[in-house]
Amino acid sequence: MKPPNEKTPGACDSQGFGNQPTNDAIVNDAEMERNRFASLAARAAKAGHHLQKLGSGYILSKWGWVKHCCDLDGVDAALRQMGVSHGTH
Repeated sequence: MKPPNEKTPGACDSQGFGNQPTNDAIVNDAEMERNRFASLAARAAKAGHHLQKLGSGYILSKWGWVKHCCDLDGVDAALRQMGVSHGTH
């Protein structure tokens, strides 16, 4: 039998999970992408366009006109090409 103050192998110490790796970078990347999408969607909406996320990228549409973009950089480029004012992302 182990003495009461000896830690069992594999057991957590009083620090909890402080030494465990976190997924902060993944969460922050996902949050940044959501924020950028929201910003681009707002820019598109100001010009009367609708931005929608699909499994294979993004769709910009207005009055039957549709543009598929593979990523948010493509959406940004399409909006600039259409003369929609450039905002920060």
